[in-house]
Order: sequence, then C-alpha cells, then structure tokens
Amino acid sequence: MKIFLIPILLLLSFFCKSQDTQQKYHFKYVYYIITNNETKEKREIPTGKDADVIYDTFFKSYKTVWTDNENIRAGTSFIYLKNEGEMDLVRDDTKTQYLVWNLMTAKDKLFIIFKEPRDNHMVMILFTNQIL
Repeated sequence: MKIFLIPILLLLSFFCKSQDTQQKYHFKYVYYIITNNETKEKREIPTGKDADVIYDTFFKSYKTVWTDNENIRAGTSFIYLKNEGEMDLVRDDTKTQYLVWNLMTAKDKLFIIFKEPRDNHMVMILFTNQIL
C-alpha cells in the first residue's frame, strides 16, 4: 500500500506546483521617466535597484518591491481593472490609475505609466536590467 501512496503523492505535488499562478521576475534597476508634454524633454531618474515583481496570472495583479537610495525596501501593489489593448489598466491602494505595459517575458522590461499627467508631465516607472 505504501508503494502506491508515494507515487500518488508525488504526482499530486507536481500537479499542485504546476497550478501556481504567480510569476516572479527580478530586475536590477528601477527608474522614473518623466516627459514634459509640451517640450518633450525627458528625464530619467534612478529610483531603485534590486527589484522584484510578482505577477499573479489569475488576478492579473502586480506586486513590486525595490531597494531605494536610502537602502529601504519600497514598493506597491496594483489591482487589475481591465485590459486596454496591449496594456492593463490597474490601480494602487490610493485609487490612482496606471497603465501597465508588461514586456517582462519578451524584452525583460516592465512599464507602469500614470494614466493622468502630473503637472503637464507623463510619468512612468521602468523596471529593467539595463542602465539608462
């Protein structure tokens, strides 16, 4: 009886493992990219490093965390609202809305873009493994 129980338990554990809905990604760098909507001048501000992003394929939610310039782990969670073409509309805990352009698998990048301009500037957060 024990001989049959061990293979069944192994198969069940493999099946449970394959049902994991969380995809984990690691990025070396995080930047704020701020573009003036009038002059198109762009600033790339280093914001963090050693970043982790967890994407939940079931809820389509994102959790981000990185180490900032004071060596403090910071980040936020984003809740899925709806699909908008190649991007997802999400919101954070403060109800601020963002567009997420998920290129983590294809290009090793993740863009989180504020949906509404900030003081006539487009603001986005870029997770990447390349120094800008």
